[in-house]
Amino acid sequence: MPFAGEIYEGPARVGFWNITESEAVLRAGITLSPASMSLVNGSGSEKRRRELLAVRSLMHRMGISDSDLYYDGDKPLLHSERYISISHSGTMACVALSADEPVGIDIQEIKPRLSAVMKWLLRAKKTEREEDLGLIRSGLLWTAKEAMYKLGGGKDAYMRDLEVVLPEGEPGLEGYLTGYQDVAEGRKDYRIAYRVMDGYIFAVAWMKTNG
Repeated sequence: MPFAGEIYEGPARVGFWNITESEAVLRAGITLSPASMSLVNGSGSEKRRRELLAVRSLMHRMGISDSDLYYDGDKPLLHSERYISISHSGTMACVALSADEPVGIDIQEIKPRLSAVMKWLLRAKKTEREEDLGLIRSGLLWTAKEAMYKLGGGKDAYMRDLEVVLPEGEPGLEGYLTGYQDVAEGRKDYRIAYRVMDGYIFAVAWMKTNG
């Protein structure tokens, strides 16, 4: 079973799944809710179906019933009033679960396209960050921004409006970043944990309080 482990970051319990099984094997290991069955069967891509099934296999491993899961647009929610965030890239899927406060998570395979994506994302901002960021720094920016975006459910925010403060010099393989968003009511501050591991970068974000 390609369960790849769990870690704890801030308020989040994060599980990882390496998607190596066939679709048939993944289906045999779990019971899908009618909504998930419709979602999986309605996907025309085998890769997408395996991602959806792997996420639900990971949820099952983490003690989350598939019938507990529902969506508000693209945002996953739980009837049990816990907080969940989901991401997948390449052959990896991850789920963040929190009992206390909303979290957002993103994982990205480290590929050259990350630099191109970040150049596009930062094109409208006339800052020194328009230079070549390199793969790791590009990946950190992208996953941090995505995690912040998912935390807010994609409401009242654009990716370009979410700011991330990167460390000076070459970032380590794990650590913490800060992020923020200027809004009409003032400023929203975020705390972001990240790790670089086995060809992937992931980030999990939660709201930063003054306490």
